[in-house]
Amino acid sequence: MLRVHAISSSELTSLATKVKGVLELSERFLTTVAF
Repeated sequence: MLRVHAISSSELTSLATKVKGVLELSERFLTTVAF
């Protein structure tokens, strides 16, 4: 629980990149399914 304060900016950046990638993939997938 306390480890949250120890997260480095590089970890945060890589995490944000992963989340962005997942969102783009899911959006593309939903668009393909919808149309």
